[in-house]
Amino acid sequence: MAEYGRGAKAGVVAGLVCGVILAIGYYALFTLVQDTARRAIQDALPVGSVITVDQALAAALVLLVVGTFVGTIVVGAILGLVFAAAHNKYMQSKSLAMRGIVFGVILWIIGFCLT
Repeated sequence: MAEYGRGAKAGVVAGLVCGVILAIGYYALFTLVQDTARRAIQDALPVGSVITVDQALAAALVLLVVGTFVGTIVVGAILGLVFAAAHNKYMQSKSLAMRGIVFGVILWIIGFCLT
């Protein structure tokens, strides 16, 4: 019997950890390329626009960080549910940790092939 609640909780926790790490990394990367983005927005912004360049950058940063954080939590919960449903179906003689690592490697390979 699959333990969906346990899988979802584990996925949410993994999503939280991943979300914090990615959000911090994206924030740092965004601050490094902020001047380049500012110049690109200034060139593309129409004259008489209601939003300033700094407001556009601030909105983009908030959307990037919050979207990343929320997205990783949702994806983590979904993958936790998938793992809870599938972990008893393969490598039954191996430990749960080993099956989780194999599941993660399979997801990594699929993600690598899709990009």
